[in-house]
Amino acid sequence: MERERNLAGAPSGASEAKELRWLALAIFACFALGAAGGPHPYDAGELAGAAAMLGGSHGPGQPLHALLGHAVLLVPLGSIAFRLSVLSSAAAALAAWAAGHTTLALAARADRGARVAAMSVAISVALLPAVLRNAMRPEVYTSALACVMLGAWALAVRSSRGGPGLRIAAVLGGLAFALHPPHALVLGAMGIVSCFLRRPTRRELFGSIGLGLVVTLSILAYLPIRASAGAAMWGDPTTPSGLFAYLSGAAYRRNLGAGEAGRAGQLALALRYLAVEGGGAALLLLPVAFARRALRGAWAFALVAIAAALLQPLEERNPDNVAYFAPALALTLVAAGATIAELSALRPNAALASPLLALAPLAFGVIGGHLASADLPYLETLAFETVDAPGPRALLVTRTDFVAGAAMMSRDVDGARPDLALFVEGLATSSWHWRSLRGHPLFDGRPRRSGDPDPRVAFVEGAVETARGRVEVAVEESATLRGHGVVRGNLLVALPTRASGGVEPRSMAERVLPAVVSSLAWAPPGDHEVGAQIVRFVVLARTELLFARRAGDVAARDLSVASGTELAGLREIGRGPLPRRLAPLVRDPAYFLCSREDLVRRAATVLAAAGRPVEAAAVLGAQAARGEDRALLELAWIQREDGLSLAARTSLDAYRAAHVDPDPEVGRLEEALSGR
Repeated sequence: MERERNLAGAPSGASEAKELRWLALAIFACFALGAAGGPHPYDAGELAGAAAMLGGSHGPGQPLHALLGHAVLLVPLGSIAFRLSVLSSAAAALAAWAAGHTTLALAARADRGARVAAMSVAISVALLPAVLRNAMRPEVYTSALACVMLGAWALAVRSSRGGPGLRIAAVLGGLAFALHPPHALVLGAMGIVSCFLRRPTRRELFGSIGLGLVVTLSILAYLPIRASAGAAMWGDPTTPSGLFAYLSGAAYRRNLGAGEAGRAGQLALALRYLAVEGGGAALLLLPVAFARRALRGAWAFALVAIAAALLQPLEERNPDNVAYFAPALALTLVAAGATIAELSALRPNAALASPLLALAPLAFGVIGGHLASADLPYLETLAFETVDAPGPRALLVTRTDFVAGAAMMSRDVDGARPDLALFVEGLATSSWHWRSLRGHPLFDGRPRRSGDPDPRVAFVEGAVETARGRVEVAVEESATLRGHGVVRGNLLVALPTRASGGVEPRSMAERVLPAVVSSLAWAPPGDHEVGAQIVRFVVLARTELLFARRAGDVAARDLSVASGTELAGLREIGRGPLPRRLAPLVRDPAYFLCSREDLVRRAATVLAAAGRPVEAAAVLGAQAARGEDRALLELAWIQREDGLSLAARTSLDAYRAAHVDPDPEVGRLEEALSGR
């Protein structure tokens, strides 16, 4: 009986090696053991809420993830967040299995060398940071990647003339579109490559396209159906124009593009990242791949997948951006593994090169740190105190993604605080967001605004003025309430019945927050320290609020603990007002929110404002000695506040001498020193 033939017309490898099944189970077990079980940064909160309530998340809605997540929530195993994280873990393991199975099937012979190559590829795909960083949290990316890798298997292995490969890939493309459209773009590009290589009949081609459209439209119909039923959505998909705006991500399209580096710079960054994380040595095997048509097709799949990676500017600290590179990286490893298997058929010793495929992700991905940093219990505590802090029927105005996501997760997943009116500043100009407030007695769903010329500021002020004096108004940003209110944890709260301006030390938030801050000394910091950054940002935002309310001892305690610095001067700061104004803080732009060194610089500005300039200079000098020369900019600001313009210019010149690249902070300092 003739063996099944792949897209190149060459015989495929033997059926799946049993070792790949056990390997996939081991990968799943490792990921599941470290999966996040509580509130998590980025979009985890809204995705969990959409799954629990069968709603829609931000455009394009991710309807398939909501459906899959809701099904997973029916399994009584751990917290709801943990179940959704396990869904990501299972999808990552499936993607790794599909990558290994495709590698084995592309091999000319299913010998030991091919099996070793397939196992190495599966491990390498699982360890890619683009996969690993999304495999243990509630997200859509690993599920979309599983669709891509299963589609690659179908196109590369099951695409003999008249075979089902193209139809299977079309169905998977529809599923991928309902998860993450850029991954579906990869499958579409791979389908075009497959058609050029294998010339399907018109009936097969148009039948596959029609099948893919039916699957896609059937799942996308979930959005208007659920919206009509009153489910929470991040848009209005009940009209054709609204559905198109939702699916096209119109509200978020400004996030796409070349970024500061420009198109050419973005391409260079992307190619560098692909070369490093995919293993530069693997690319050296590309010429050998032209020996057989099957391998040419595999390498072509990897090359066209780069198109999806270029849709978002590369930002390695953000796992969402890095996820765009997962298809290109995984397909590159498959092509390299299949090429090594081809070489091992000629020279058995070539199989020894297979484990080298895992070196790049192992060397640059900080594997152990990612495995230990997915679950961050202190963020669960922080989320609890944030949601608990506002009083009954309060208006909670959020600015940061974590607080907004944590509040959504508490409300939609845990059923906590249904009385809160949750208002996200970034969505202030969206009419559908105002309609989501209709369950609160003070809001009827119609937008309200002040006379401010900035639309977002006007609508935020409109929401605040509607609630002020009637219920508590809790905000993250002091300026939203013009500095008036009491401090409760990480929120500033305007009380409805009396003037306020102090700290509520006996509130639950104030009693819980010190434990959250102290956890920075021993708890995992999270992926690229995002968990620790969130807590540091809370401490930083509280500092000015506490000093303004003569609670300098509390502010100094939090600064000392969060920055890991024991400064005698900080411990001596009392509850009275600071004699001088705090100098502007020089932030590290490499961090999303707040680095440890940012807090050290804030501690120096506090010492200077407390009348201890010598101690402040010593702190900044020690920081500069550690290689953090932004301490020179902070010193210049402090000297400028003290009226020492000449000394400030000397510090500024010392910083500029070591940095030829333009820095916005330098420009601000120049303007301040020039009196402009």
